[in-house]
Amino acid sequence: PAGCLASREEDCSSGVECPIDCLLGDWLEASACSASCGEGTLIEVKQVLRWDRHGGRECPATSSSARQRTVPCEAIACG
Repeated sequence: PAGCLASREEDCSSGVECPIDCLLGDWLEASACSASCGEGTLIEVKQVLRWDRHGGRECPATSSSARQRTVPCEAIACG
């Protein structure tokens, strides 16, 4: 809409409901390594730093690969 910022990152001061895009944070560990020794996996997630508003780009579902992933991890050596 007229009077909105092209960046879609913050509300404009014109009183118009400008589109605001979702903003996700960095990957954070959300679980411990699945193995007590050797190789395992852990879950990482991205938290929403800013929710979409007024028709901006929507935030992905919590269970989507854009917000949650499983990555390898290595605990202490076994034996």
